[in-house]
Amino acid sequence: DLPKPKAKYKWSVSRSRYTYTKTGRAVPESRVRAGLQAAVDSSKEKIGKLTQRLVNGKINVSAWHEAMKAEIKAAHRAAAMLANGGKLDARAAGRLGAVLKAQYKFLGNFARQIENGDVTLGARTVARARLYAQAVMTTYQKAKLARAKAAGIEMYRLVLSPAEHCDECLADAALDFVPIGSLPEIGSRTCLINCKCSWEYQ
Repeated sequence: DLPKPKAKYKWSVSRSRYTYTKTGRAVPESRVRAGLQAAVDSSKEKIGKLTQRLVNGKINVSAWHEAMKAEIKAAHRAAAMLANGGKLDARAAGRLGAVLKAQYKFLGNFARQIENGDVTLGARTVARARLYAQAVMTTYQKAKLARAKAAGIEMYRLVLSPAEHCDECLADAALDFVPIGSLPEIGSRTCLINCKCSWEYQ
């Protein structure tokens, strides 16, 4: 599950990050992202089971489409809120709305392909559907970047996490700190939404 700011963690407005409730120490960003990844994995499992029901003929495309929209909305909203201290202001809500609009468009195309018979239902359908959950990580990183810009932060660097990385991520991470906006967004390099990188700001 996602980290719970009102329980073990809380959001520090002055420090613009999560802190441990008992000690006041900063929660490592790697811990926050690990919690988010666990939630993403849970969403993947839900989507996988839902799409398998479609493959098995237990539900129709319309029911699958609506259930997918609900899961996508819940997951992206959770990621956006996590990146913004547990709440969304008008601008953050607007950015989330734009993300959901794009995701719904992709999903609508997918649903039409299934209905038209352009997609053969099977294991590949399930795998493709599960990618919608992985896109949540990109939403989190974009929301954090927008918050950093709004706070007047001017420099960032790409940080690699334990994973296999594409050549583009390796090259950009080697640059150290550069002006915000001078590097491609996370999720837009060769590895796309499978990117495991994050931003560090100064």
